[in-house]
Order: sequence, then C-alpha cells, then structure tokens
Amino acid sequence: MKLCIDTFNEEVLDEVLASGLIHGLTMNPLVMAEEGRTDYLDRVQRMSARVAGPVLVQVASRDPERMLEEARLLASLEPRIHVKIAFDSAAAAGVVRRLHDEGIKTAATIIYNALQAYLAAEAGAAIVALFEGGLHGISKNPISVERSERPSISRAARQIVDRHGYGAQVLVGAREPIQVVEAALAGAHLCTVKLAVFRDLFYDHETAFRTGAFTDAWRAVYGGHDWIDRPADR
Repeated sequence: MKLCIDTFNEEVLDEVLASGLIHGLTMNPLVMAEEGRTDYLDRVQRMSARVAGPVLVQVASRDPERMLEEARLLASLEPRIHVKIAFDSAAAAGVVRRLHDEGIKTAATIIYNALQAYLAAEAGAAIVALFEGGLHGISKNPISVERSERPSISRAARQIVDRHGYGAQVLVGAREPIQVVEAALAGAHLCTVKLAVFRDLFYDHETAFRTGAFTDAWRAVYGGHDWIDRPADR
C-alpha cells in the first residue's frame, strides 16, 4: 500500500516528501479553499510534478456537462492527474463512464459503502476513493485492529475489484492511524492522510520513552558530542 498526502499546501508537501514515504497527492474543494484564493491551476501543476504517483483533483461543478469540461482541462495539466468525481448519482456514474471512454482517468470519491464502490468500479473509475475516515464509531486505539468498533469497507471494496477484474485501485482516506493499519490489512492500494495524521503514524509511547532514555544515557557520559564530533579519549 502506498501513502498519499491530502493537501494543497506546498510547505506541507515539502515536509512529507522529505520522509521518502509519500507516493501520491490528493486534494478536494475544501482542502483547496482553506488555502485562500490562488492561481490554483498553476499550483496543481507545480505540486503534481513533485510526486511519483497519482494526483487526485476534484471538479468544482455539479452540472454533468460542465464536469466533463473541467475534467478534460484537469487531465491536460499532468498525465498523473485522476479527476475526482463525487459519486452520488446515476449522472455522476455517467460522467465517470464518459471520461473512461475518452481515456481520462477518474477517481470516484466520497464513497461510504461497498455498493457504491462496486458501482464506481463498474462505471470505469480508475480509483475508488473510500471515505473510511468519515464513518463513525471509530476506536481511538492506534494499534489494535480487533478493538476497532467501526466496520471497514476497504476489504469488501478490494474483494469486489479483484473478483470481477475491474482493474481499479482502492484508495482509503484515513483520519486516524488505526485506519491506515486497517487499509493495509485489507489490501488497499493507496491510503491518503492529512499532515497531522502522517505525523502521528510515527508516534508510539514506548518508542518515545526508549529514545529519550538512550539519549539521556549518552549525554550523561559524552555530553553534546556525537560519532563525528567525538571527544578525545581519556
């Protein structure tokens, strides 16, 4: 499973790319609006060029014909762009199908159940984007999948895609570390997170405790010296 970052902020992209773990980029109208007015086409192009994997950008219009026009424009910006279509109606499915027939990659988004995932894959979406993070009853435990109280749809979506040979990728939008674990276990191809969640992925209380203990022990003997700036032998 590859990780993506959900952002339209270039400084955030700088930070996460330094990890070497970020494969793709996702954004939606809300994330983009949080950045204020900007030359968004130019920024999309700049940010898209910095990731190796898919870039998911959502159309703003709700009119099917206008959505098609927007999708063609977005697809022309960068080959890795997958045009996000809110998959909420038969009309939206028709947009996904028409774009598929034109050779434009789409990501059917705001999917909350396995039936929607099936319909999106059947319509020709290249990516089925699940809003796992938006479902309720989420366990706060970041490690134990067994303690999660929320039924995950990631596994069902992956089974549908594989069993019927759709070729679509399953993307999970995660709001907590436990959802990243669940997505990986379910076989999701992609998982996207915001910066706060990305930072939390590295945290564990015991890791923090042990790291501090090692550092304190070293400094008690060697002070601020390290392996390069080492003190003279005594």
